[in-house]
Amino acid sequence: MSRTPLLVLLGIQWRWDDDSLADPDLRQLLESSTRANSVVRTKANTTLPAAGFRALATGNRTGSSENGWILGQAVLDSGVNLRLFGDGAAAGMGFVHPDAPGANLPKSLSFSPASSYRGASPEVFADLLSQVMIPGAVVVVDMRVFPRHLQPQVLRAAWQRGDDLGWNTIIASIADDKPVTNRESDVYLIDKSAPEKAIVPPGDPRLQVFAARGPQFGNGGATSASTHRPGWVQTADLTATILDYVGAEKPAWVQGSAITMGNVVTVESLASAARRAAMIRNVQVWFLPGLGVGIALLLIAAVWTLNRRTHPRLGEEWDQPRALLGFWRMVATFAALIPAMAYFMNLAPWWELGPDDTDVAAASYLWLGCLLPVILSALVAIVWSALGLNSLLGPLFIISISSLIVGVLDPLIGSPMVLDSIMGLQSTVGGRFFGIDNVMFAVLATGALILATVVYGLVAERKQSTTTEKSLMVVLIVMASAVIFLDSAPILGADFGGTMALVPGFAILFLKFNRKPLTVLSSALIVLLTVAVAALFAYIDWLRPAAERTHLGNFIDTLTQGRVLPVLINKSTMVWNAGWPAWLIISVILAILLAMVIILAPLFANMRNPYRRDYGWLWGSVGAKLRPEGITWNHAERALFTAWITTMVVGMLLNDSGILLGLAGAAVMFPAILAQGCHKFLIDSPGDNRSVQPYFRQ
Repeated sequence: MSRTPLLVLLGIQWRWDDDSLADPDLRQLLESSTRANSVVRTKANTTLPAAGFRALATGNRTGSSENGWILGQAVLDSGVNLRLFGDGAAAGMGFVHPDAPGANLPKSLSFSPASSYRGASPEVFADLLSQVMIPGAVVVVDMRVFPRHLQPQVLRAAWQRGDDLGWNTIIASIADDKPVTNRESDVYLIDKSAPEKAIVPPGDPRLQVFAARGPQFGNGGATSASTHRPGWVQTADLTATILDYVGAEKPAWVQGSAITMGNVVTVESLASAARRAAMIRNVQVWFLPGLGVGIALLLIAAVWTLNRRTHPRLGEEWDQPRALLGFWRMVATFAALIPAMAYFMNLAPWWELGPDDTDVAAASYLWLGCLLPVILSALVAIVWSALGLNSLLGPLFIISISSLIVGVLDPLIGSPMVLDSIMGLQSTVGGRFFGIDNVMFAVLATGALILATVVYGLVAERKQSTTTEKSLMVVLIVMASAVIFLDSAPILGADFGGTMALVPGFAILFLKFNRKPLTVLSSALIVLLTVAVAALFAYIDWLRPAAERTHLGNFIDTLTQGRVLPVLINKSTMVWNAGWPAWLIISVILAILLAMVIILAPLFANMRNPYRRDYGWLWGSVGAKLRPEGITWNHAERALFTAWITTMVVGMLLNDSGILLGLAGAAVMFPAILAQGCHKFLIDSPGDNRSVQPYFRQ
């Protein structure tokens, strides 16, 4: 155990992107500290002080532990002199004041109520700390006792005194919402003399401040094994850090890891990241469900306008409606590109636009986050078409390449696109901060499967030799292996559920390419291969030091400790507790199902009339007589859809995003199918009876 004393100053609603810590001298100290944005979320979207203190005391968001374990008792059991100032400090350590019913503080604990230091000037408070910061001591202070406008000055005085006397000092905000009771001492009502008044404004989901100085801390970005990202920590990491500091063992239910120093992260970059998280928060909840509904409406409009029953006055002869087909090819390509553009937009600091006040910008610039991916997608689709590439290369090429680049590039450059993107990881939720998340996986997997089908179709339509087809399969297997490695490798995508969805997806795709049936034996082999690949990546990650492991390696510990069921239950309810209203998710599912019924209605209504149930009229009058059935799916396209459905279903079952994963994949695949159908009408010849339709113009 370190003999250097540790001072922990706890507060609420301290942020890098506002003026809560605006003292110039304090800012100077922050610039040379170990610093990070801290995720304080517990069960609710915003964290009340009571929940934040409980999360610190137990080391997890639920505020629960086994056998009544609390952080404060673990610190005392390690032989450390623990001193607490204020009710928040007692609550953060898991203790209840003796005045509260049924409470019992350990005799070895030194507790000072808020009245003992309320009203003290910054220098007087620093003098008070100097008296109790003895070697080996851990002192925790509830800073809420001080008026908010004085808190920066008190923090500065404490930090400067710690620098002079060699303390390790941590300041941490543990809540982003105000107390329910509007009292300064609201947690366990320890200090009953607290005045009835609101001391902080109502809160929104926001990233909070963590900073540390002293012999054990340097100048850089704070990080931990729970975030794997410099400049990002969580409340549970502070729990683990205190345990590590006093040499106590970390229990299994403590979800955090000891905080260490990573690459240098400036205060400006932390403020920018906090602003981005605030700007994207409200937009993200609505964007993906809204995109799903929008694409459903698009498909309804396309199916009905392309269906012959909406064109009853064609007469005996008519030309091919190339303008209509070209319009829907363009619109469908544009729609399928939106998910990829929703990630690419984060490569430019769009969130810095608008008023300096983050809260004002987050409210007044809500439209900007929704509009940017639409604008980018429209620009790409227009340029692609203007260059003639839509006719030359086809819509599937640009759709698959754009979707694939997102998933390939982002983990290679440190995941700047996925974190706090309009479709990606939301940092204030605290799911994960690196790698490939579930929604990005859906976009990546859809793009990879489409590209493999496009490449296969190019060779298959030319009827190459058996040797060439075998070489093609080798190339496709290598491509699939590269995608799986990038998605699964701990230092890149670190996507456990994605691995178990991608492997069977590609396996079925290649099986269908070779016109092999999916038998019981082949299904069993695919399952074994999937488990083997996932287990291999998990084991490789588990071999790394504990501080470097991702959730892949930690899953092995979960298995050995018998905690699989609680983890699965937590994952199954994650989507409902991540800012996604249950009614919104259910409404989107129902809207999509209704859209599918409307889309299929003209087909089922005319089952006995092949001339009107399909879209043969789109060939023109001459072509409609030669091929009244319209276009049909070739075996490669059927293989693609089967493999994609398998990947999405397995992914939804194994990942906590559930239906959102499938919705993201559908936002790419369904418009892609429409675009490809229109494309084949435009480039194919009605008199061509080849079994494999061309993907590109010859």
